[in-house]
Amino acid sequence: MGEMIKDIIIEKAPFAYRNYLKIGDTNNGPQGNDGLINTSEEAENAAAAYCEDNPSKCESFLKYLEDSGYTSVHLKIKTVGTDVVETKIEKLLSKLSSTDLHVRNNAVRSLSRLAGSNIPSEEKAKMVEPLIKMLLDENSEVRLSAVYALTELIKSDIAPELKATMTDTLLDAFADTHNDNTNRSNLVIALGELARSNAPSDLKMQMVEPLLTAFGKNEYNSELRKSLAYVMGDICASNIAPHLKAKMIEPLFNAIGDEDLDFRRLVAEALTSLVDPDPEDISVTSIAPGHKALIVQSFIKALSEINETHQENAVFALDIL
Repeated sequence: MGEMIKDIIIEKAPFAYRNYLKIGDTNNGPQGNDGLINTSEEAENAAAAYCEDNPSKCESFLKYLEDSGYTSVHLKIKTVGTDVVETKIEKLLSKLSSTDLHVRNNAVRSLSRLAGSNIPSEEKAKMVEPLIKMLLDENSEVRLSAVYALTELIKSDIAPELKATMTDTLLDAFADTHNDNTNRSNLVIALGELARSNAPSDLKMQMVEPLLTAFGKNEYNSELRKSLAYVMGDICASNIAPHLKAKMIEPLFNAIGDEDLDFRRLVAEALTSLVDPDPEDISVTSIAPGHKALIVQSFIKALSEINETHQENAVFALDIL
C-alpha cells in the first residue's frame, strides 16, 4: 500500500518554502486558498515554481514534498526540473550579449552560482564557451565575474577535457600582455583557489610552468608579485608531483632577497611548504630528502652572507621550519 498523503500546513513549513507553497495553494478548486497543500496538483504547481527560481535546490524541495507523500510529484517534476534548468541557463546565456553591463554581470554571477551547484554536468558544459568569451568583456567587473565562474566550473564535476581547456584559458589570459595588472591579479587569485581546491593534480601541474615563468619576471606591480608568491605557496603545499615541486626551489630561493618584506615572507613560506608539508593531508606529496636538505642548507648559508636581507629571511624561514 502506498504512503498516505499528508496535508502540508504552509505557515508551519520552512520559511524559504512558504511563498512557493502559497503559489501552489492558489488553485481555483474547492481546496484552493485554504493555507494547505493537500492535492497533487497544488504540490506540482509549488514544485514547478520553486524549481524555476532555485534549480540548484530543486531536489531538496522535491524531497520535502515526498516526505509528505507526494511521490508522484517527485516523478513528474524531475523532468520538469531539468527543463527548468535548461531554460534558466538559456535565458542567462542570452543576457551575456546585453548592452547593459549590469545585466551582463548579473547573468555571469548567476551562471557562477549554477556552476557550483548540483545541476547536471551537461548543463554546465553549455556555459564554458560563452563564459570564456566573457573574459574579453570591455568591463572589468564582468571579466572578474567570468574568472570566478570559470573557476567554479573547473572545480565542479564537468568533463576533464573541459576543465583542462578552461585552465589553459585562464593561464593564457594571465599571459596576455593586453590585460592590466589588476585583471592579472584577479586571475592569479582564481588560480590560487584552484591550487587550494581538490581539483585533480594534473590541472595543478598545468599551472606550474606558466606561473614559474611569470614569477621569474620583475615587470609586475607589488600586489601582483605578492599574489604570485602566494599562489606558488599554494602549489608547493598541494598534491602535484615531487619533481615539479623540485623545479620551484631555485626561482623561489632567488626571490628570497627581494626588497619587499611581505613578498619575502610569502616566498619563505612557500619554500617551507616544500620542506614541511601539512602532515594531516595525506594527499600532499613531499619533495625528496636531498631537495629538502638543499633548501635548509641554502637558508643556513644565507645566514653567513653580508646581505642582511638574505639573513633576515633565512632566520624567518628557519624559524618556521
